[in-house]
Amino acid sequence: MRRNSIGVDLSQASERKVLEENVEQLRQGSALVSGPIISGKPKTEGGAEVFAPADTSRRLGTVLEASESDADAALNAAVAFQGEWDALGGAKRAKILSDMGDALESNMDRLRALQPEEAGQTLPYGLADVREPVDFVRHPPIQAEPRF
Repeated sequence: MRRNSIGVDLSQASERKVLEENVEQLRQGSALVSGPIISGKPKTEGGAEVFAPADTSRRLGTVLEASESDADAALNAAVAFQGEWDALGGAKRAKILSDMGDALESNMDRLRALQPEEAGQTLPYGLADVREPVDFVRHPPIQAEPRF
């Protein structure tokens, strides 16, 4: 049976307080740095500045967009690793994907705080944006594990 992603009841003041505290920590923390990750190596130097859409005077950090050569390198790395990935077997691959869901959930408060800051999303929409990938990485492995 598939474990659903964690839900949050934003009608509860205690839940909103946790989110507000995480937004404040994000605002007070160091600038965020983002970019493509290819074969486990982040590429972030020279990124463009990113500002909060609700307050364009507030700098959030930088993001380096992936180039065509970055996309090619990532695809080539994935193709090169495919044989090893396949050799892991369904149960091991399912565990890796499930662990990814757990990692996302363990960072849910920070990710939820980031959504309205970086993308200007409403709180419920930001929550859905974190829950969806968790469900996405958990569901296919459960379906596939008995077949592989």
